[in-house]
Amino acid sequence: MATTSLILGDGALLNMRIAPHALWDVVASASVLAANQFQPQFPYRTWARFAHAAATGGAGAAMVRWAAAWPVGTLPRFVLLPPAPGGLDLCDLRDYVKQLPPAEIRDRLRHEYVTEVPIAYRQFDTDPVGAISAFADMASEYAQAIIRPHWRAIQETVREDVLLRAQTLVSAGIDTLLAALHRRIKWSRPHLSVAGTAVDGTNPREIVLVPLVFVQDRVVLSMNDEATLAVGYQTRGVGNLAIRLGGMPLRQSDRLATLLGATRAAIVRSLAVPSTTTSLAAGLCVAPSTVSEHLGLLVGSRVALRRRTGNKVYYMLSEQGMTLLHALSDPDE
Repeated sequence: MATTSLILGDGALLNMRIAPHALWDVVASASVLAANQFQPQFPYRTWARFAHAAATGGAGAAMVRWAAAWPVGTLPRFVLLPPAPGGLDLCDLRDYVKQLPPAEIRDRLRHEYVTEVPIAYRQFDTDPVGAISAFADMASEYAQAIIRPHWRAIQETVREDVLLRAQTLVSAGIDTLLAALHRRIKWSRPHLSVAGTAVDGTNPREIVLVPLVFVQDRVVLSMNDEATLAVGYQTRGVGNLAIRLGGMPLRQSDRLATLLGATRAAIVRSLAVPSTTTSLAAGLCVAPSTVSEHLGLLVGSRVALRRRTGNKVYYMLSEQGMTLLHALSDPDE
């Protein structure tokens, strides 16, 4: 298994920022749909059923077919440039991709595949201008058909992760933030090691953290010629996605729901990441008053905690709540 080891100096740490990016998640989501040999992980199943139905023979199908041809277990990192400040919204995807620099994309591809460029990526080597144009149209069509209907829920999941990371940075510092970023990432100042992936380039001068919903517990690294390192990682709230992307998850036997009731069980699962009453109500399609009633009971029974940050009140699972969730969750959650 490949492991990347980098040295992060004080300058790189001071220049660290978080930048959600639509293209990164669009590309990662296509790999989820293309991997037909296994059932998508729990958070993606409801979305995957919708997406497969929408893409079959219609808009978005070309992107899924291309993703099925990628080398197993990989993403086309050569098109995932480190995000500029401000990130990228879905509506700007086509224009962004069309402006990717052909020479840089081809160089990145050749650095990643020194011996032989995979067939799925060969056009980016032989005709990078044409390949980028075709990719822009294909990715935009896919994004509008498959991602756009759920974009609000995806953005909400990412926003909650960004808030969590920001709170960690302010309250515990940058070392705690990096150490807790992902289980594949090991941080002991100034050494950063990432298991399961590799990256070309020298030690970075700037770091961009890219929270991703569809990356399936992987870490994606990308570094440009300016030594900007982008670290794509799975958001902490991805377990919440099954509810936000289509209602209650379907189960043969749901022990947590049997004990607490379906709505309260869904709220407990959602509280794996701190949430407001408003975000819970929107994600679960339940009235805010109903959510408030359930939260009051969960706080009163010490399953959940209430914390105020600024003018917002967040709810999260207590230690007892986490124990309850883990004890009664299905193995694939």
